[in-house]
Amino acid sequence: MIRPAKASDADSIAKVIVDAWQEAYCGIIDPDYPGNLRLEKYAAIFKEIIQKQTEWVHVYEIENTLVGFVSEKPHEGKYDSEVKGLYILPDYQGKGIGTSLLSYAKEFLRSSGFTKLIIWTLLGASNNQFYEANGGVGLENKILKIGSKEYKGIGYCFDLENGNKT
Repeated sequence: MIRPAKASDADSIAKVIVDAWQEAYCGIIDPDYPGNLRLEKYAAIFKEIIQKQTEWVHVYEIENTLVGFVSEKPHEGKYDSEVKGLYILPDYQGKGIGTSLLSYAKEFLRSSGFTKLIIWTLLGASNNQFYEANGGVGLENKILKIGSKEYKGIGYCFDLENGNKT
């Protein structure tokens, strides 16, 4: 079930982030970075995001267990919206949850009047294939700073008005 996040979900969201980072980016980024992620830090960040509504956060639950989430926000420039985070607990990946969350986010943004979506991720990460399979087109590039290091990033773009044909 997908629903809007509550402040009380912040600890579970933090666990999803930390667990997903520790698995998803192994071998792509400095191995010290995922190991140094702290649950308390991300719980505080997401509690504030949810309370202040600086992003829309939607969670995916299975039997009252939060197993993934997506966060969206307005974006300035060529793309008027952005998915800031889409994470699934490693044990639940490959089961369609990410696709459900991404589809939900795209429809939520489209119905809110947004027309162009961008999602930034690391070039060469396993999620690149996921975004492509879900209609994303890698049109943008920039350097992403993660910890104290810089990495090549790719922006997957979606046209929310025309069925993702960018």
